[in-house]
Amino acid sequence: MTSLWQDLRYALRGLRKSSGFTAAAVAILGLGIGASTTIVSLVDALYLRTLPARDPSRLVEIYQTRNPGEYFNLSYVDYLHYRAHTRSFSGLAAHYSHAPINLATSGESREINGSVATASYFEVLGLRPQLGRFFSPQEDRTPDRDPVAVIGYGLWQREFGEDPQVLGRVIRLNGTPFTVVGVAPQDFHGVPLGGLATDVWIPTAMFHVGYRYCDAFERGCNVVTMIGRLAPGRSIAEAKRELEVEAAGLEAAYPDTNRGRSLFVTPARGVDPEYRSEIAGVAPLLLTVAALILIVACANLAGLLMARATTRQREIAIRTALGAGRWRLLRQLLTESLVLSLLGGLLGVLVAFWAKDVIAALYSADSEGRRAYFSLALDPAVLAIASATTVLTGILFGLAPALQAVRLRVGPTLKESAPTGTGSSRIRNALVVAQVAISLMLAAGAGLLLHSLDRVYEGPGFDPSPILLLRLRPSLVAYGPERAQAYQREVLRRLADVPGVVSASPAQSPPVPGAMPAKLSWGPSVPVWLPAHEPDRPDNALQVATNRVGPRYFETLGVRLIDGREFDERDRRGAPDVAIVNATLARSLWPGGGAVGQTVIVDGRALRVIGVAQDAQYRSAAQPSAPFVYTSFWQLPTIDESPVDSRTHVRVSGDPRALLPRIRQEIAAVDPNVPISEDRPLTEWLDYAFQPVRVAGTVLVSLGAMGLLLTAIGLYGLLAYSVGRRTREIAIRMALGADARRVARAVVRQGARLVLIGATLGAAGVFASARLIAALLVGLPANDPVSLFSAVGLLVGVAALASYLPARRASRVDPMVALRAE
Repeated sequence: MTSLWQDLRYALRGLRKSSGFTAAAVAILGLGIGASTTIVSLVDALYLRTLPARDPSRLVEIYQTRNPGEYFNLSYVDYLHYRAHTRSFSGLAAHYSHAPINLATSGESREINGSVATASYFEVLGLRPQLGRFFSPQEDRTPDRDPVAVIGYGLWQREFGEDPQVLGRVIRLNGTPFTVVGVAPQDFHGVPLGGLATDVWIPTAMFHVGYRYCDAFERGCNVVTMIGRLAPGRSIAEAKRELEVEAAGLEAAYPDTNRGRSLFVTPARGVDPEYRSEIAGVAPLLLTVAALILIVACANLAGLLMARATTRQREIAIRTALGAGRWRLLRQLLTESLVLSLLGGLLGVLVAFWAKDVIAALYSADSEGRRAYFSLALDPAVLAIASATTVLTGILFGLAPALQAVRLRVGPTLKESAPTGTGSSRIRNALVVAQVAISLMLAAGAGLLLHSLDRVYEGPGFDPSPILLLRLRPSLVAYGPERAQAYQREVLRRLADVPGVVSASPAQSPPVPGAMPAKLSWGPSVPVWLPAHEPDRPDNALQVATNRVGPRYFETLGVRLIDGREFDERDRRGAPDVAIVNATLARSLWPGGGAVGQTVIVDGRALRVIGVAQDAQYRSAAQPSAPFVYTSFWQLPTIDESPVDSRTHVRVSGDPRALLPRIRQEIAAVDPNVPISEDRPLTEWLDYAFQPVRVAGTVLVSLGAMGLLLTAIGLYGLLAYSVGRRTREIAIRMALGADARRVARAVVRQGARLVLIGATLGAAGVFASARLIAALLVGLPANDPVSLFSAVGLLVGVAALASYLPARRASRVDPMVALRAE
């Protein structure tokens, strides 16, 4: 312990004397460890973080599934069956976590995020209320009888100023008065993690208020997810087997609604499985990038330590001559490296603490841009990984320089007037080559993602920049289909008169599918076939994405019609049923052309094709363009089937954001009680839809820039050190007639050789790692030459800048001054 304390004091004293070196080393290491810790914290939050509940390791989430990787809700009626017939759980609850709730307080109304949950929900989670109580089983027994609500802690703060008298207060939710009976715990924001923070919970007996698109008490209305607490001694595998037996019984009893359905059981950790599958390619990519940037930092620091060790050769030789053993010297040098790594680790934790909020700000949870809630807090597990990384990097970057230092020959070193280090130079060259290769990989990856996002915002098939989207929800204020249709038509009439509005059209869904392979399209898929090729079952037909759109829809989006016409006022209820298909579906069904005028069966309805639109879909580069069919927004067999809500598309001339207040004013003039939500430019919808690409791109650009900076520092340090060691040689050459430009070219040539070798290895690495990034790309391949050549050009520019100062210094050596110093 005495010698260890002596080593520690000596290390601190030596680092304090070399304050410039110490500051540079700690900064390099702090950035590397901070970046890797931030990425680990993000992956932990997305995949491993547990709910703030009692004994969370016993909690599981249960989804319905039909195919591997496909997860969706089940019906409340099915939940009641599973609750009554399973014994693997000590408690089972159901909830619908994204209920659109229009909250009215003090004469104002706004949309908040609600959850419809069973009375057992809070009990299964093992939570205690912050104030008041939760639902009772009696309040969750009779439909529409007990309008009680538990509000979230955040809503209690924002709307009620943490007033304890909120208990018993009446608030209006979707036009229905509810009595507040409790406040949820402060650290609980709903299930699952990674979604919107829940503002209010209402019992499932009040489902008619929280969900109006189908009757939640009917079989086939799949809106709830189950969460269960495993009974003592029971495992997830046992629970899954029991649930599968019950699912098979339901399929036999109710084949129309439960055919082919099984259940997926997963620990209640991280974000929900569907979102996890969407971001499946992001986590390994980010972890790989974090490891690479840490390797670059370690290589850079190892190079600095080798240069420092070379200048300390005489000191180490004297210590050896005075009796210090190699193990003693090795331990001393490693102690210095570990002290550096600990200081860098502390800085890295501070960097990660700041960067986690930046990363979290990139995540939107919904189409309105509201932020997802998942904690990126540096919990004990993340800090443990950061600590282990700190120690490991200290050994990794310190071992090679230390071994190089203690292997020197004492006699020749003491006799020489200048330090030597041919072997050290070779290792430093190799380290710089590795940094160049990794930096090229990071820069190329960042370029690919940026280029991909450019393709998204250019809009394949149409330009999204002049388009606004607004969601009109008359269903939340109990509009019936006929009244809702009249409301929608009046809104369109008023918008047509607004200066700056070019055109407007209603649609069922926005033209913004997800970028990940798990997302097929932006609308539900329906079976489609030709009259002469009817399948034995609809499930065996071609499944085609669909959207219900109004007149002028394609004009509003700017999507070109290849043949035929758009929907217009002729295509309404009672008129012949019509459809518009995209080019991919037209080629699939009618390879020889002539789709217009043909009849196609769409979900059992015979429709006449009146137009063929160009493909206008956002899809991964690994996916082909998907078939698509459009039906008329106003055209359904009966008025009761007509759409009540819509997402109205508005094309404007000028800035969409600037015109939004006037558009909202005109819509509110029709009926101020109808909520207007998701009112955003289409480009902001793209930010949400391509969130994984945007997050990965931002991280990769930031870390790529960091890698280039560290590479420039490493190359500059190597060349500057080389010029310093070769001052006498350069002076002799110049004294014998070599001109300054020739000397400068020799220095630049040394750097260029290292950059060329590193760039060759980096290019090979880009092609070898293409699979990591391919699933995130939209509209271009992973080996896109433009991105690769751009990265090479950027790297060459950075390398040229790093080589300039050492070359300039070499060209200005005064032979007389240098030789006189010798």
